[in-house]
Amino acid sequence: MTLLTEVIEDTPNGYAGQLWSSYPHAMDTRIAEETILPGRLITTVGKTLDKGVLLPTTSAGVTTVGATGISHFNTAKSEVTSDYADREPLTRITQGRVWVDVEDAVSDGDGVFVRFQAGILGAFRSDTDTGDAVQLPGAVYRSDTAGAGLAVVEINSP
Repeated sequence: MTLLTEVIEDTPNGYAGQLWSSYPHAMDTRIAEETILPGRLITTVGKTLDKGVLLPTTSAGVTTVGATGISHFNTAKSEVTSDYADREPLTRITQGRVWVDVEDAVSDGDGVFVRFQAGILGAFRSDTDTGDAVQLPGAVYRSDTAGAGLAVVEINSP
């Protein structure tokens, strides 16, 4: 019998859009109205389809209570960076803790800011970045990063 003795280093804690542990969460199914990566903030503000979602392009797309969620990591795809194609069903996380990519250092308990113009729409960060991002109501970081990387966001968008 052969025993596995190799240790795999640099194993990620999670993937963008993956639920954090077994923390309680709420999700629903929506339709992507554009290409959307997992772990991005999505919104119903400006949608054209019934149950459609988009990446935010206005501050209202981030701050409108009940309109937001985070695109879930699609376990049916073969790559962890696989996106949802335009008109493809996607799962939206509206409550719970989820891994996301952040653009800069964040701290546990800090408010969550999301890009709605310039750069990557729906991306997470620690501040407004000169007005290109706005704070997401009902969301806080639940982990620390020393710079860009993966962090846990707790979202509560009823």
